[in-house]
Amino acid sequence: LLPRCYTTRLLGIALEMKRHGRKIDLESLPLPENTEIAEIIRSFCRLWSTPPHPRGLIVPYYVAAQALEPILNGYGLQVPNDIEIFTLGFHEEQTHFPMVLQYPCEIGRKSIQALLWRIRNPESIPTTYMVGATLANIRTPVKS
Repeated sequence: LLPRCYTTRLLGIALEMKRHGRKIDLESLPLPENTEIAEIIRSFCRLWSTPPHPRGLIVPYYVAAQALEPILNGYGLQVPNDIEIFTLGFHEEQTHFPMVLQYPCEIGRKSIQALLWRIRNPESIPTTYMVGATLANIRTPVKS
């Protein structure tokens, strides 16, 4: 099963595409059944078997992007000239693919703040904390 954070990200993608006048039917996409690399590759192959083909992919983490690149090359596609890959997860050696950089330390900090607040104030209403993200490692497309 896909983690809830992953399916929530997919919903966010669909909502943003709708805002830009493009509808994504999440039910019809060949989404992976889990976030293991082999399943992500199988899912991509199912996606690529039927046109139209996307101009970009969003994958859950950097190692999945690394694993997909040779598959894309096998289809005659070069990253980023023919297709772009973005990752959603943090990786210290992130050098090749742009990513939506999340802040695990800040998420942990906000989590403990909320927990301590609830312990000291058990009657309080639960609070939602928003932790931002940054688009990192933008590279200039290679000219062919």
